[in-house]
Amino acid sequence: MLQTDSNGYVKLAPREAQILRLLCSEAPSNKEIAARLGIAPTTVRDYIASMCDGIHAWTRGALLIWGLQHPEAMLREWCQPTLHKQGCECGGLLCAVYQIIEKAA
Repeated sequence: MLQTDSNGYVKLAPREAQILRLLCSEAPSNKEIAARLGIAPTTVRDYIASMCDGIHAWTRGALLIWGLQHPEAMLREWCQPTLHKQGCECGGLLCAVYQIIEKAA
């Protein structure tokens, strides 16, 4: 399951990374993810709950946003367990979109 280092960074387990990749690319249901990976829907639910707990996300949607903000997590690299805030200049896809929207407003 999700690992945490002494600095608070997190690293996903291989199966968690697979599930997050599917969730972020297609947003399928637990049942659809389970069928693709050959596991039970309840196992998918448990992995998603574990990831949400590890990054302090309250919902599946927040996990999806975190995954899009931290694509390195899907590659099983260490990353921050927090969502980016308004005004973030990390260069990530969602943060760049937010900046474009703010400039257009």
